[in-house]
Amino acid sequence: MMLEWEKIHPYNAVHAVSVTGRADVHALRGAVRCACAAAGVGELTVDGERRTYRYRPVEDIPIHRLPAGCDAGQTLCAVISEEMNKPFSAEPHSPLRWIVFDDTANDAHLVILAYHHVAADAYSIQALLSLVLHHYLNLSLPGEDSGLNTPMSNHGNLFNRGSHRSGHVRSLARAVHQYFKLRYAHRMHEDRSGRSETKFLLQSVPDGTLDRLRGVCRAEGVGLNDAFLATLVTTLAQLTPARRTHRRRRKIAVATVLSRRKRVSEGLPDLFGVCLSDAALLIDRPDAGMRGVLAQIVPQTRRLKAFQGPIEPSWRFLFTKYLWPALRIPHSEASYRKVFPLCAGVSTVSVDAARFGKAMGRIRHYVRACPPGPAMPMLLAPTMAAGRLELGLVFRPAYLNESQARELLDLLVDALGEFIR
Repeated sequence: MMLEWEKIHPYNAVHAVSVTGRADVHALRGAVRCACAAAGVGELTVDGERRTYRYRPVEDIPIHRLPAGCDAGQTLCAVISEEMNKPFSAEPHSPLRWIVFDDTANDAHLVILAYHHVAADAYSIQALLSLVLHHYLNLSLPGEDSGLNTPMSNHGNLFNRGSHRSGHVRSLARAVHQYFKLRYAHRMHEDRSGRSETKFLLQSVPDGTLDRLRGVCRAEGVGLNDAFLATLVTTLAQLTPARRTHRRRRKIAVATVLSRRKRVSEGLPDLFGVCLSDAALLIDRPDAGMRGVLAQIVPQTRRLKAFQGPIEPSWRFLFTKYLWPALRIPHSEASYRKVFPLCAGVSTVSVDAARFGKAMGRIRHYVRACPPGPAMPMLLAPTMAAGRLELGLVFRPAYLNESQARELLDLLVDALGEFIR
């Protein structure tokens, strides 16, 4: 699906960490080289027709150093925005781009890893970053329970390993069913100027919010991702008052990302690669308030998590791969927006402190940016690390200008605060 999407727009993601002290580019380059060699990550070759990928060794991995900026936050957002819109080569290439710059005002530096999403998911990148930071900071690696001692495959079949033909039929049927459901979902207003770029904004949540949020979620029996989905839907409901008077499209559809590593065999739980699925959730009553929206989200996400059948191909992939050519629907952003009217997506990650071991003590902030794909105006990436919560938002200016995106993030933080109160 990612290979199909990036025919329209680059499908990249970013992890960034703020590390105490000044940057040592020479040491970082050596740490990256050592970690990538251990993981078998070099020059990536993807064969879309044969559905295989392979890595070849590389001698050097460049580190791009930027001059120290007066505002590290603005520099970080600008770099991430640029990296999200910069395509990786279709030829054999390194799927990783490393950028570093000093945050002199806070005696820290930022290490930014932009990656070709077809090569890795957040689980893989966390494992690689942990290896890099331990080498870079001259720290001993965590124990065997960290998961870092497991081998990472350097070649193989990236596409639906273990899926069955019957799953294709079920998934295609689900695609048609979902299409008719989404006919009642709100479509966000779009500037038809033809702009397709994305931008990134970051919102740090006040200290103590994450611990209190975890406590409330435990008490109410809901997941953190459920809470972020409900907060986003509630905020979007506030920002779309015209939707309430629409003849048909009054509901809000959002998407979420699910890791499938615990459900697969053949060594995939330890693979440096991608093992994800996505799901669309339709909220019938988006104006029901935070707990009213949660009550609609939780049953849907529980069904998704409880499903124990074989992993099926993405229903959107089968819909666009087989039905669109038959119906002569062009593979374009306009087609995705029309067929899949999703308002936003959420990709939540809680950074594994055990995996990062002693390196976690040197990390001040951990930030992520995820691509929304051609169907969504925005994607929210809540990232939890070292007791802090960072909200990264990738948005399309064709739907939201920067002022509106900042307002949305402010409303999100206010809604989270109201929920935990």
